Amino acid sequence: MQYRLIPPCFYILGKDKDTYIPAVFKTRLYYIACLINVLQKYGATMTGSNAANPLFDIINEYSNSAGMSEALDQAQMALEILLLEDRTKCGVYSILLNNIYNSFPKLVTEHSSKSLYWIDRIMDWYRLHISCCIFVNWPNNRDKISEFLDKIENIYEYIDIEYGDNIALFAGMHDMRYWILVMLRRMQEEFVTNVKPDLIKNELKKDAASDFNSFDNTIKKLLEIKKPIGKKESYKNLKYLKNPYI
Repeated sequence: MQYRLIPPCFYILGKDKDTYIPAVFKTRLYYIACLINVLQKYGATMTGSNAANPLFDIINEYSNSAGMSEALDQAQMALEILLLEDRTKCGVYSILLNNIYNSFPKLVTEHSSKSLYWIDRIMDWYRLHISCCIFVNWPNNRDKISEFLDKIENIYEYIDIEYGDNIALFAGMHDMRYWILVMLRRMQEEFVTNVKPDLIKNELKKDAASDFNSFDNTIKKLLEIKKPIGKKESYKNLKYLKNPYI
């Protein structure tokens, strides 16, 4: 069914002009996400991966007229269902999450409070995915931590290029760059919570120390690009004043 049922569903959705009416778009994506979720629970394990690209093609098409932040807004319930299933399976790589990440070039150009909200929401999805699927199984696939940090650095650069010093103009928001740095600190703490220093094998402490330091190094690199606007600097308030693995 994962090969015969889902592709025709997406073909019909994509071709039907009614799909791109806001209320219809939201409802249809939600129900097809529910269908995919049920198929996965009954053993059609490839359904989510096979659906990720055609699903995002439809979201991308909707965004051409409504904007990417509005498209993600309407698709949020469907995306939450499928991303939760990805995390539940502890899949190292999420095609859907990667597709969402690729929406950033569109998202950052919209210059609205809603687009900034979605930048923050997507980064939080990444944080949850890395914490649930990489940290808990460390040291397996530890290379994915550096891939994630590279993506965060790209997002920071996108924001700096597009917004410059005007990023805090929308609804009195703080500088989004500031929240990226705070999120990196949260992830560093989540890494220590999962990779417990007092339980780790001695032969793995060097790798753990390196992964812990990678968050500090990324924050340092981002601050060299642009220090966030504002007086708050809680990203500097280290819970771990020194590397707990050394």
